[in-house]
Amino acid sequence: MWSDYSDMIEFKTLRNRIERRLNHGLLLLVHLVLFLGMIGYLMWDLRYTLTPETGYFMQRDRAEFMFSWSLLLGAHTVFTYVRSGLRAGRRDRVIEHELRERLELDDTRLLSDPRDAFRLHGLLADNIQQRARAIMPLFAFLLVMLTIWFLSGTGVVGSLIYTSFAWQMTLLLAVPFGMWLLVAQALRSRVDARQQRELTRYADYADKAKPKRDDFDPAALALSDDGELVAYDADDEQPRQRMER
Repeated sequence: MWSDYSDMIEFKTLRNRIERRLNHGLLLLVHLVLFLGMIGYLMWDLRYTLTPETGYFMQRDRAEFMFSWSLLLGAHTVFTYVRSGLRAGRRDRVIEHELRERLELDDTRLLSDPRDAFRLHGLLADNIQQRARAIMPLFAFLLVMLTIWFLSGTGVVGSLIYTSFAWQMTLLLAVPFGMWLLVAQALRSRVDARQQRELTRYADYADKAKPKRDDFDPAALALSDDGELVAYDADDEQPRQRMER
């Protein structure tokens, strides 16, 4: 298993098929960019009226519109997380479904040996989980941002939704979390390199686990008079070699 470069390519192809069935967060990222863009536009439109003397007041209709949008963004965040590769249950179900399809179609060499199915499932689950962690900065930013908007909009910390507090904090926090997201995406290549080493170790283990004699015939064994198992020569009709207990 995974004895050459073509097997590695086949593994990556199988992994990509599984990841396409999982939610990778791209639509959520686009949704967030639109949300941030609208915040920036509305604040730019009110740049001359947002002063300390006016309390950085935001128009009520705009504030309520953005608060409603933040709730919709929160629902989208939960939906994305539930269907992402970060959740073990969802990830395992998708992997199992894909492996079953490949077995039924018999179109992959990675499952030519039934003993490899369990090992392949574990390798895919571990690799996909590590790659999915690259979107954790996105979820972390949304958790912090939506908490600020929810507390501000519900009056828990005052009617801050009608001031620019939540608006400014959202734009300020987007910078460090955005950099964290870029770094996390760039480090996905290290995950693949680590996976290559894991595959190599598993390949070595599989080779060592195979019987040394592929032509071993259990029918060629016989019991000696004292009950020991010996190799039997059909031509000479005599035990050729006594096997150790």
